[in-house]
Amino acid sequence: MAPPKQKPTLFIEVKTKERTPGEPSLVRADEIARDVERLLVDNFERVKVGQCVESHLPSGPWQRHIDRIKIADHTKHGSSEIFHWLADNQLDITVYSLDEEEPHALPDDSSPYLTVSALPNKDLDGLWKSLIFAEAIPDWLLRVLWRMLRMSISDNGLDTALVVWHNVALLWGPPGSGKTTLAQALAQRLSIRLSNAFSSTKLVQVNSSTLTSKWFGESSKLVGQLFDALSQLALDETTLVIVLIDEVETLASSREDATRSNECADAIRSTNEFLQGLDRLRRQSNVIFLCTSNLKDNLDSAFIDRCAIKQFMDTPSIECVYEIFRSVINEFMRNGLVYRDAAEGLSRRRADNEATEGFSPISSTLGHDADDAFSKPEDVSIPELEWVNANLAFFADSAPRELRNLAQRAAGLSGRTLRRLPMLALAKHTVDEPCELGELLRGLKRAINEECLAQHGDVMARKQKTHHSIILGDDEGDTSGQLHSLSLEDGGEGEKTL
Repeated sequence: MAPPKQKPTLFIEVKTKERTPGEPSLVRADEIARDVERLLVDNFERVKVGQCVESHLPSGPWQRHIDRIKIADHTKHGSSEIFHWLADNQLDITVYSLDEEEPHALPDDSSPYLTVSALPNKDLDGLWKSLIFAEAIPDWLLRVLWRMLRMSISDNGLDTALVVWHNVALLWGPPGSGKTTLAQALAQRLSIRLSNAFSSTKLVQVNSSTLTSKWFGESSKLVGQLFDALSQLALDETTLVIVLIDEVETLASSREDATRSNECADAIRSTNEFLQGLDRLRRQSNVIFLCTSNLKDNLDSAFIDRCAIKQFMDTPSIECVYEIFRSVINEFMRNGLVYRDAAEGLSRRRADNEATEGFSPISSTLGHDADDAFSKPEDVSIPELEWVNANLAFFADSAPRELRNLAQRAAGLSGRTLRRLPMLALAKHTVDEPCELGELLRGLKRAINEECLAQHGDVMARKQKTHHSIILGDDEGDTSGQLHSLSLEDGGEGEKTL
């Protein structure tokens, strides 16, 4: 007979308010968690992942200590369910505060090739929200790593000689695809999600380039010292140690390639030392390695074999490019740097009226569903692409449609480049302060053209790369729904992140 299934879990993250330096904590985390559970049960019947619910709760003493209550995740997140009934779920409530400690070397300064910082950290707050991907890669990675770590630390009686836990994840792909940002955001989220299992979390960031030396035999010695330092940090099993190694090909380069090209034997010894170090810490249930690489083909096959997770991360798709631009421009508008003219707002409201005619949105169960999935976007912001495709098909001159065209032009650029282009356009190609949205979009078009020309030359500027895997819907003169290559020199109307 099969054992009874557990209820699915709702993950609730409670961020406490900052305390002044030296101010003691007067309330324990477990007491706050009990208060939050009581508040949720008393005031909600159902909730939605992504909601921040603190503003919809009755006033009370809890407000002195709590800054934010977020419905962070669900074990079945990504299914067709939008709302989750509290009575049908377990509540996993984690209480955390942000540490302001900056990355620093170890106290004895014996390991200058690594820095250590406490998590969750204020510098990384909001990083997860900034991630934009064509697929739910961050959520998937978080769930897999959380489950593997949770099973490795639980007293479940598993025979570790039979059940092997490889504590290495590899994120690989072209430069600027968001690998390091995702690794840092994962570390932050894991520290929060596992705060009930570990008393503290340390993020160790390794500077790979400092571990190579021109002196024969020195590099392998430095790699050995690195793992000695990591072993010391991992001695306290109540501390989760997350090791981030950027450009891991520096430490785990292919020994076969080194032998074939008659490279110095020290490179081979360094790779051997690195693999042995990973094996030393494989059984440490409180250690996990997050590695990134632009050059997966240069990695040693034995290292790749040790990676439990190998995730490819491509340059942003057109949908992601639109979302990156949208998030930055909406931030400009929120801060009063950019505004929409009256005609554009009127066009938007007409589309709203046509899209919602005869439609009655779902009402809140108890009046608390602030982030209703069916609510319309505000006039002051640029809407999501799905909404644009559904409601602005006959508004070719609208700002969202123009931004969609610009996203097609910018396809193929890295996420790092895409993030900085709107600011560059605002500073370089606009005059008025604040700037009208149409002027900014014209400036953004020029900035995209200049970037493509600088990166790829005139040939690339004349022939835009196309992402064939994404279909955004019909555009002017495009009845097939496919995305066509577009000239970056014409001024016509035609024109995700990893």
